[in-house]
Amino acid sequence: MPGCGKHPRELGPGGKLQRCGGCKFVQYCSKECQKRHWKFSTYPHKAVCAQLKNLLAVAPFEIQGLEGYAPFILACEEALTPVEADRLASELGPYVPT
Repeated sequence: MPGCGKHPRELGPGGKLQRCGGCKFVQYCSKECQKRHWKFSTYPHKAVCAQLKNLLAVAPFEIQGLEGYAPFILACEEALTPVEADRLASELGPYVPT
């Protein structure tokens, strides 16, 4: 899902999602969507982009529905110290789906 919540099918024929240039994780349907999500959304991407980039460097992750989170969480637990994991959890908490 892109940062705006649109489903890729809503983009129409030939429509493509683009990934954030920083974290390479969050997808956007347009430059306007990306700019809006960077600062002005409920959970602005600017607040977590660098943390996501660092986290994904030690625990690669590809979303395949919510079941994709279990291997990601295990990889994080193996790659991070408890202090690092607690710090990231507190910083990313509002951004992680429950």
